[in-house]
Amino acid sequence: MGAAISSPYYLTDGQFFMNGSNIVTGDWTNLSTAFVNPVATHATPITGYDWTKPFPGSALSGHTVNLTIAHEMHISADVVEDSTTVLSSLTFGTPASIMADSSQPKAMDQSWYVCRHVFISTDPAVKQKVDGGAGTSLLPAACQTDLKTSLTQDWGTLDATYMCGALGFDSIPASCVDSFGFSRQDVMCMCLLLSLLTHILILSTAFDSTFLANTTIASAQVSSLQKPYSWRIGTQYHEPGSAKAYEMAANRTYLVATVWGYSSTASSSIRKTPEVSFGILSSGAAYVPPPPVPNTTTSASSTSTASSTVSKSTASTTSSSKPTTTTPAALPTSTDGKCGANGATCKGSTFGNCCSVKGNCGSTLAFCGVSNLCQPGFGTCTPVSTDGKCGSASSTGAMCLGSTFGNCCSVKGNCGSTPAFCGTTNLCQPGFGTCTPVSTDGKCGSASSTGAMCLGSTFGNCCSVKGNCGSTPAFCGTTNLCQPGFGTCTPVSTDGKCGSASTVGAMCLGSSFGDCCSVKGNCGTTAAFCSTANLCQPSFGTCTA
Repeated sequence: MGAAISSPYYLTDGQFFMNGSNIVTGDWTNLSTAFVNPVATHATPITGYDWTKPFPGSALSGHTVNLTIAHEMHISADVVEDSTTVLSSLTFGTPASIMADSSQPKAMDQSWYVCRHVFISTDPAVKQKVDGGAGTSLLPAACQTDLKTSLTQDWGTLDATYMCGALGFDSIPASCVDSFGFSRQDVMCMCLLLSLLTHILILSTAFDSTFLANTTIASAQVSSLQKPYSWRIGTQYHEPGSAKAYEMAANRTYLVATVWGYSSTASSSIRKTPEVSFGILSSGAAYVPPPPVPNTTTSASSTSTASSTVSKSTASTTSSSKPTTTTPAALPTSTDGKCGANGATCKGSTFGNCCSVKGNCGSTLAFCGVSNLCQPGFGTCTPVSTDGKCGSASSTGAMCLGSTFGNCCSVKGNCGSTPAFCGTTNLCQPGFGTCTPVSTDGKCGSASSTGAMCLGSTFGNCCSVKGNCGSTPAFCGTTNLCQPGFGTCTPVSTDGKCGSASTVGAMCLGSSFGDCCSVKGNCGTTAAFCSTANLCQPSFGTCTA
């Protein structure tokens, strides 16, 4: 039997949903089952091109963007006990004339490079208009023009191999905010044709001829079917059967901008400004009802149902900002690690003071978190931070996991998502959120089996787009797609200053002043700047012998 396939997805939306700390993986078999009979589907046609011919090709009908909302999927118990998430997926239909079969495309001409950019709106007014048939007319002419410009004006200039004209986290143009709402983009950048272990980049994939030649991952960009590496986003953690989860999934509107551009190998004679296609879609229903709760017939099932009812009832009382720590005097302390349905409390037990939704005592967030459905009637529970404070810095002893500020609790008691908050070397507090270990093998992010970070490692403080730790611009440069969630990243100089001479510690590589950082901290291109004999600084640009 082959190894189980792990499929990546974003856990939930939010302004910075594309951050690496928001990416989790699920078993492909379990995940695909949730999509067998989807709750809702919707598709919209987009302008596309015949990329089997040299760029810029000719327009070809049959390209689509597809939205599918699955039934709830149980999350691994290693992450959280007895909780589910509702996944939404974006897939892409391709004309039959340029497909070899339902999943694999015909060969793409090497002159093409295509990028997809995803923006998400949770504004009910936007959804109502799209469900009413507004389509791309939702976006005013000025918005469409500005958005196209923002995605194409820097085409092929951000990196030697990365052609997309915008980066992840870049915001939607101001002229689009009134019609679509403020949103930051997930750039589906091909970024590197990585090994399948680097899930963070498989999640975000644009495509060129090399990518489409890879039969394992090509289908994620050209097939309307669900594949292990299709783009997906969940609804955080929820109690099984939660209507809220389905509402969250249903009430999102997606703007997908596909940029049909040229590759770095394309002849200069055929290069021109890339074309941009817009697809806007939502679920088509204001509310997606959850599936019916299975009937229980046996006495054992009835006991389980009763336990679940207690959990729901008590969980609702945790909406108060103060943690619930009261224990009915009549409740005995658990002696076997069980709680809740058996009438025992975890408070004072040797197993931990928190009673999980499954009725087990423990002391980690999987047991104690209110967002994980901890049962406050049978022990202590930890609320989710509403003010960015956590642990002893919070008046309620709140945790960061599930908060809008980030899932990590820093040593100073603040929630965030960067290494300063998440790093174990920075004394991140694991009792109040997730923490990231320091790499011991040079791997980082999704390329690391532990999701490790580089900050504080012996390999270098920067995590490259390929998931390797290092200290040179190839690892640290923001233009090289350094991953700020797993280490430090260096911005490109905008004022000609670099290294210690720059207020932001900027590098020259990719700047308009030159790629070399001189000993005096100035960017340039001559030997005075680039020569190692003149003490050029290799950590902030290129140097020559």
